[in-house]
Amino acid sequence: MTSCGHQLDLMVPKCRLDNDRRKIFKSYVNSFHITHAKNKGYLFLWLLVKSAGLKRKRYDTLYTNGQGNTIWWIARLFKYKQWVHHHHTSGDDADLAMWSGDYHKAIMQCDRLVVCSELIRQRLSDQLQRPIICIPVFSRKLEFFAKKKDISGLAMRFGYFGRLIPEKGIDILCRLSNEISSSRISFHIWGTGSQEMTEQISQYKNLTYHGSFRDREELQEIVNNLDGFLLLSTHHEGLPVSLLEVMSAGVPWLSTDKGGIQELFVDKFSTRIIHSDSTYEEIKAAILQFAEDCQSGIIERHSLAMKYNDYYAVQVIERKWNSLMGHQLQIV
Repeated sequence: MTSCGHQLDLMVPKCRLDNDRRKIFKSYVNSFHITHAKNKGYLFLWLLVKSAGLKRKRYDTLYTNGQGNTIWWIARLFKYKQWVHHHHTSGDDADLAMWSGDYHKAIMQCDRLVVCSELIRQRLSDQLQRPIICIPVFSRKLEFFAKKKDISGLAMRFGYFGRLIPEKGIDILCRLSNEISSSRISFHIWGTGSQEMTEQISQYKNLTYHGSFRDREELQEIVNNLDGFLLLSTHHEGLPVSLLEVMSAGVPWLSTDKGGIQELFVDKFSTRIIHSDSTYEEIKAAILQFAEDCQSGIIERHSLAMKYNDYYAVQVIERKWNSLMGHQLQIV
């Protein structure tokens, strides 16, 4: 948007960025404010102080993102012509039950509400009785990597990258690795989490914890060496970025049916969707069948990358955002 002459001020709470990434953000915006603090009292004070320095401006658009209690309060502190809020989670009954009163007010009072999935848009429209816009999330486009066809007899490398929390199915992956022979499937995990979680993962012989990765180049190398990606989530998913990124490289995946994941379905071989309330034995059977099909060579990878390019590539998402508010971002 800045390349079109628009001017942006950016506030990012509860986030850590290295110096190189900070410099990149600062090069694009008028002002850049960031804190990694998570203490609620300090965070609220930080938001008040930083927003006070920007109150003299009148914005064409205030854009808020996330699901915090402070979103409604922040909107009260700024002057703007329109308020666009971006909601990222599933919008089902369990998700709505977690909304605070202030967040519900933000959802109902923002001028434009954006979600990342058409399924979520329909679900929330019915629940809230208000107009909602669907724009998928941005993700990194990886290079397509065609696996060698002759992989019969080789163990499948299945992996997960992302947050290391129980809701992402980490415990199930650990148990699977303990029961499935490494001659059939080897399990691999990348990501950051609590020390307790990382120590737990490291105890399993057929599960390799590789730590976190730093950039797109390292992610590309990870994905190139995967036969399949697993997301056994019970989290209130919206449209998981990890699934989009592996799709862009043509990597088949198996996932639970949370949020908008069903929209990413391509075919019954390359994209496997199971119920989030499946039993452990059902999950295990689905993964073993997935491994067998990956090994047989019946999975066609190009269709995954094609769907990503048609619906989720950066250029596609950019056009949607620009059509929504791109012409309205100049500060007056």
